Amino acid sequence: MKQNFELQELHSFGIPVEYSSLLEKCIANLSSFSESIYLTGSWALKEGEKTSDIDFLAVVNNVSSKSSIVEILKKYSTRRMNRRVLDAKVIMKSEIQRLTEPKLRFYYWNQIHSGILLFGNKFSAKFGINESVIEVLLGELLDTHNHICANLESNLMFTGTAALLYETVKTAYYIERYLGFTNTGKTSKNQFIRGILDESYLLARNCYYNSISTSPDQMELRFLMKTDSKFKTKDYRNLLEAAIAFKPFLLEEKREIVRRY
Repeated sequence: MKQNFELQELHSFGIPVEYSSLLEKCIANLSSFSESIYLTGSWALKEGEKTSDIDFLAVVNNVSSKSSIVEILKKYSTRRMNRRVLDAKVIMKSEIQRLTEPKLRFYYWNQIHSGILLFGNKFSAKFGINESVIEVLLGELLDTHNHICANLESNLMFTGTAALLYETVKTAYYIERYLGFTNTGKTSKNQFIRGILDESYLLARNCYYNSISTSPDQMELRFLMKTDSKFKTKDYRNLLEAAIAFKPFLLEEKREIVRRY
């Protein structure tokens, strides 16, 4: 049976009325093509801030429905401070079931596991997320971390590298939630990222949102890695220090996974 979340309740999450109204209209147009629609991201965790976009995920059955939703979403491209107000992802159930890359499996598992069902049937696919998958994911994050530090040490591609670090820290936050670390349960995602990136937080966050190359039907975030000239040596050094200080978090998560596995 179809389930519907009372969208009026979104106001209690702190979502501005005008944006929850926009979301409601959008979902009304998407519902006939969707199997499930989930509110995801910061607002689903009740951690949204005034500058937070509204993330949601539409799960569909076929290519035709996916194409229809992508076209509808073009009508809801309202932007605020050079960012979309509604940030949607659309994926077919068959695509989710075929996911093999640990990062993508964890990303979509987390979207649904931590999300709030706004419309449709609860999606019950088995993602196969376990300690073995998380261990592989952490290995990939550590490799990414090495790449980030190499770029920063060489003063290369600040925007894309800062965005990649922001995304890596965010993924580490969700891994800590998966592991059930007590301190993370008391800390919001933005507080966690801000605590890691320190004085580079706002700069890295801006780089993250300014360099994302994505569309609703694109399954993976891609960052525009380009040569930058507007950033100072100090910016690279500060971000490098934050990246170096972040590595022990990844190593601690890996030790915990190995201990459990």
